[in-house]
Amino acid sequence: MKELIATIYLLAGIYGLFFTHDNPHIIIPILFFVLSGYYFLQHYLIKQKES
Repeated sequence: MKELIATIYLLAGIYGLFFTHDNPHIIIPILFFVLSGYYFLQHYLIKQKES
């Protein structure tokens, strides 16, 4: 379930990047989405390998 949320975060961020050329000020929340989703997936995948 958590990895699904992280994937949605990543996709939302990537999707949002296509619309930043009009509104450069929204890059901050988009970067937050990408980084939090990416970080979570990395963390989750490492835990999966250990178990």
